[in-house]
Amino acid sequence: MNSHSFSLKPFQSSSTLPFLAISGNIGRRSKTLTISYTLHGLLSEVIIPAPADVPARKNALWEETCFEFFLGTKNSDRYWEFNLSPDEHWNVYCFKSYRQGMQEELAFESLPVSVQRKPDVL
Repeated sequence: MNSHSFSLKPFQSSSTLPFLAISGNIGRRSKTLTISYTLHGLLSEVIIPAPADVPARKNALWEETCFEFFLGTKNSDRYWEFNLSPDEHWNVYCFKSYRQGMQEELAFESLPVSVQRKPDVL
């Protein structure tokens, strides 16, 4: 498997944010892409949705709490945005170019999402 670890940094903000750190790993084996995120810190200061009874495709997850990742193809402006929520709802969008032509990507009927929760780690 070809894999890479990463860590994310928050955008500059004028508001005070609780101490949080996000790290992860992305890997590919054959035609399967796997991505994992780990959120560490004062999770009691963050609104984290409870697990859904039935995880499903849901719009506008970015307005709540979700993890995102973006996939593009070399030499093309086209890309896909994947939204994964801690409640296990999800969605995938296709864009023609940067933030242009957003459409749900119907090639995905489901995404395997798994969430493990601990007091200071998600």
